[in-house]
Amino acid sequence: MEAKRAPTVSARRTALWARIALALAAGALLTSCNIVAPIVGVSAGRGKQEALYTLKPKLPTIVFVDDRASKLGRASLRVAIGEIAGRELLRNELVVDVINSQGAIAFARTEPADKPFTIEEIGESVGAQQIVYVEINGFGLSVDGVTLRPTASAWVRVVEVGVTPARVWPLDADAYQVTAELRERGESGISDASRRELQDKLAAELGDAIAKVFYEHANPYLLEREGR
Repeated sequence: MEAKRAPTVSARRTALWARIALALAAGALLTSCNIVAPIVGVSAGRGKQEALYTLKPKLPTIVFVDDRASKLGRASLRVAIGEIAGRELLRNELVVDVINSQGAIAFARTEPADKPFTIEEIGESVGAQQIVYVEINGFGLSVDGVTLRPTASAWVRVVEVGVTPARVWPLDADAYQVTAELRERGESGISDASRRELQDKLAAELGDAIAKVFYEHANPYLLEREGR
């Protein structure tokens, strides 16, 4: 299915990146599903972005990050994005139980080549009933190969186990696009250590942006547009 252009949710805040040290201790690989198209966000008062979907708080939840095209480069970043997003869902009291994604990732690696697992099957394998499914669409430190401009994007949908249809959000599109960007600029020729640090930071921003889809929050773009 051909992807459509979509409005995006931008995230520039860098406060959470230091929290990823724990999440980066683990790594893994992949599984996937075709995703396209968006919905439009809603302003909730001056400078505020309204939650686009309300998660069901009592359902065991997992944030499953899919990187079939290996855009992240490092498997540990896949785990980190999911764990940071899950941690923010808990911190904002949107759900009461977030299941670690590593078991689901391990299960997904066993899927037969001729019969990919459904998102529901992946979630059900670890006891999750609500899956925040994230497919990495882009992740890089430069858009032109010369100057630094760390950006990332992903498609997000919510799937529930045992309901028909399984996708409960968005209903008028296949997925919602989320983007994240760091403020760092300069030449892209940096050390390996600096590169890893920026990748970690960008992963944290993307995880935070994914969680923000589900709760009202200050939006720098709206504040700028409204002249604050």
